Amino acid sequence: MKNTLELNQVVLIGRIYEEYAQYFDFKSLQLEGQKILDMAAGVSSFCAEAHEKNYTVIAADPIYALPSPVLAQRCQADLINILSQLPKVMDNYQWQFYKNLDGLKACREKAYKTFLQDFVNNPTHYIAESLPKLSFQNDELTLSLVSYFLFLYEGMFDYAFHRDSILELSRVTSGELRIYPLIDYNGTRSRYLDKLLNDDSCHHLDFEIRKVDFEFLNNANEMLIVIKK
Repeated sequence: MKNTLELNQVVLIGRIYEEYAQYFDFKSLQLEGQKILDMAAGVSSFCAEAHEKNYTVIAADPIYALPSPVLAQRCQADLINILSQLPKVMDNYQWQFYKNLDGLKACREKAYKTFLQDFVNNPTHYIAESLPKLSFQNDELTLSLVSYFLFLYEGMFDYAFHRDSILELSRVTSGELRIYPLIDYNGTRSRYLDKLLNDDSCHHLDFEIRKVDFEFLNNANEMLIVIKK
């Protein structure tokens, strides 16, 4: 029996606003008045749901260069793939939030369907941008969020990519950069994390590792907060 999901690319698995609120600890943030970047947002519905709450959010991801029918086909296929693998690795996950596979499926379907509708109806909410180089001006954003991308896919992206991406996100963000989770898909803390915290090129940044009240993948209960000194 395999021990983890088999992924050969970044999957388009969206998350809903409530998930973001928990794993990014929104209770400790004031979102009103912020200009928020959701980087590597994929097919998450956070941007759409946040705009309904009158928050200002820009979602950025290279996939936004693709037409919506292609995105719909891709995220449906990725969800089917993940759901087919999960029964064999259920012990790698904590099920308090989703309860079971049906609950997880409902969240993921809500996310991508809400995203697709907003992507068509409000295209200015979405821009095609790729790390580690962004087109935003210095300090153009006040808060940046990255979930389920950096660190998680460390097997696909090397340390230089992670470092340069965090430096770039810090350049365009005047306030906090929050990254979740800090583990790979095996549930092991990323080997890049300590290296990043001790990297001389990051001397102008302050790092905080904070526990959060959310854990789905085992050990995924921490986020990294980055802010310029």
